Amino acid sequence: MRWREIQEEIRRCSLVECEEEGVRGPPGSRVPPFEPEDVEILFISEAPPLRAESYFYFEEREDKLRRNLFGVLGMAGFEVRDLRDFLSLGFFLLPTVKCPSQRRGRNAPPRRSVIRRCAERFLFREVEFIKPSGICLLGRTAHYGFKLYLERRGLKASLELGKIFEVEIGGKKAKVVPSLWPAPRHRRLGEIALHIKGLWEEVRNEA
Repeated sequence: MRWREIQEEIRRCSLVECEEEGVRGPPGSRVPPFEPEDVEILFISEAPPLRAESYFYFEEREDKLRRNLFGVLGMAGFEVRDLRDFLSLGFFLLPTVKCPSQRRGRNAPPRRSVIRRCAERFLFREVEFIKPSGICLLGRTAHYGFKLYLERRGLKASLELGKIFEVEIGGKKAKVVPSLWPAPRHRRLGEIALHIKGLWEEVRNEA
């Protein structure tokens, strides 16, 4: 299946089961406007924000994830001022869950049942289409979604923070590092930067 076809499926997805668990779909415009090519590091995040205009790839509006991730990349030694820089370095980002989740009208982490449903429908296919050289899992939602992917393939991994492991995706070896959600409140942005830097070095050594 082609990338555009997967994204069109995502745009229209609106499952009753998900709506009953706090999901606000369909994703509509909250899909990457670019087709990924030659991705060095794929960042897997949580879910898009409730406000569609604040989605990671919509640069005309403020997005906390984009701002924080670009800051962390700067700490890791990359000059990333905008999405053009981000993409030109071979970076790409996908949310684990394609619709925003909310509790009491505010953004909230998606439930595990939602993560499972969405990862199996979409994320697994996206990852296998992209075949990235490296994957950085940003936070618990991404950890759980990728763990499901490994389990489906009969693989096991501890998903220990900062510990890089290797997995084959579509006939290509990929390095994977579980990391933290890039939020300044936990004061561990430096750790995320080290995780990304270590992953980048592993990927470049394999090139």
